[in-house]
Amino acid sequence: MNWLDIVIVLVIVFFASSAFRAGLIREVVTLVSVAVGVVVAGLFYDDLARDVLVLIDNEKTALILSFLVLLGAVYLAGQLIAVMLKQAASLLFLGWADHAGGALFGLIKGLIVVEVLLILLVTYPQLGLKGDIDGSPLASVFLDVAPLLLLVLPNEFEQAVDAFVA
Repeated sequence: MNWLDIVIVLVIVFFASSAFRAGLIREVVTLVSVAVGVVVAGLFYDDLARDVLVLIDNEKTALILSFLVLLGAVYLAGQLIAVMLKQAASLLFLGWADHAGGALFGLIKGLIVVEVLLILLVTYPQLGLKGDIDGSPLASVFLDVAPLLLLVLPNEFEQAVDAFVA
């Protein structure tokens, strides 16, 4: 076990514990609200920017501000919904299930983040961590599982992982 294994474990524990505290409801609603917020902001930011241009002279600043305001508004609405759903779950005595589900959701999120970071480190060996990755038993496990995640990444990442694992 080297320092990279310790970092991998800490990242996974961080994601699982923070999601445990937040609960599954809040974690899922937050993820959905960010995704919906990006879509809503992408569709309507240019319309809002015209109204913002009345207050701001710079068009690019108005576009950026409009995108962020729309994203933030949808995110805030999602957080309000999450609070209401969380209170409803507590009334139904489902708080424990919410926290346990949150921990599982966070664990999965942590595993994905670690895998993505390891794929990036293998794809860009200029960072000088090849020896550390080679010496990490956990990194090897993640890179062997990487084909699942490589389905959604560009081909250059798959080539780098294949070359590293081979």
